[in-house]
Amino acid sequence: MSERPTITVYIPSFNQRELLAETIDSVLAQTRQPDQILIIDDASSDGSQDLIRQYADRYPGLIEPILKDNNSGISAVRSLAIQHTKCDLVTYVDGDDTFAPRKLELEEQALLDNPEAGFAYTNFIFTDEHANPLHEWDTTNNLPSGDLSTRVLLREFPKGCLYRSELVRTEIVRAAGSYRPDQSIYEDYDIKIRISARAHGVAINEPLHTYRIHSAGLSSLRFATHADALEKLFEHNASIVESHNAQTKRAVKRYLSNAAWRVVRECAKREHPLTRDSLKGYAKRAIQHRPLSICVPRNLSRLGRAWFRAER
Repeated sequence: MSERPTITVYIPSFNQRELLAETIDSVLAQTRQPDQILIIDDASSDGSQDLIRQYADRYPGLIEPILKDNNSGISAVRSLAIQHTKCDLVTYVDGDDTFAPRKLELEEQALLDNPEAGFAYTNFIFTDEHANPLHEWDTTNNLPSGDLSTRVLLREFPKGCLYRSELVRTEIVRAAGSYRPDQSIYEDYDIKIRISARAHGVAINEPLHTYRIHSAGLSSLRFATHADALEKLFEHNASIVESHNAQTKRAVKRYLSNAAWRVVRECAKREHPLTRDSLKGYAKRAIQHRPLSICVPRNLSRLGRAWFRAER
């Protein structure tokens, strides 16, 4: 990529009017202005669409609104954004997060300096619901670059959390395929697996965007929802898993086994009840992925307690 590429930023929006203006303003304040800003609203009912229209009127030719009448979920919104991307590079910022002013400038330069890379990503800052900084994602100042496929597959990044808001060559995103409509959570994990299997990444250690943590986020879901979504995700990406070495494949099986055992643990602690049939299904899944896990005393103990507490 010898010539200056063009950049699309897309913003998914759903009932975030009170936060959305700050997000849009952070994109408009970039030292390297984007060439296209897509704002896709998923049928908000809080006046977000009126706000988006106001911004589109103020920045014609730059901000392009896509205002949906019916809610279709985040995977469909992200796929729609990729379909409407007109530029060489694409990135995103969710409607409650923000970019630091040099985010696009430094990521674009990283890709110009590393033409073999397909995407660039940066450090970021976690904030609370009120945008107060909590901590940086990475504190080592040594984020990895190069072939990140195994790291992404096993989530071997700081705090077990994947990078976010990466700047990607659009052709690579499209080659990886659409966001899957049946992946209601972990849709970002899913596509990162497919992108990192096709392209190397380049890291920037400076924190250049924020990620807002909500009390009603993913961590609030019962773990059966997580375990089922992870099972589906790895089924979808079975061919990519198979392309890795035996050690990585064992690690994936251990990851899925542990996820199923965690559902059993929740039932044993009465955090989320299961029927006995469902409990048997999760225990069977855990053992299929990792047969010797049934020999772990705490797993046997939890399974016994969960059995007596499960609904008949």
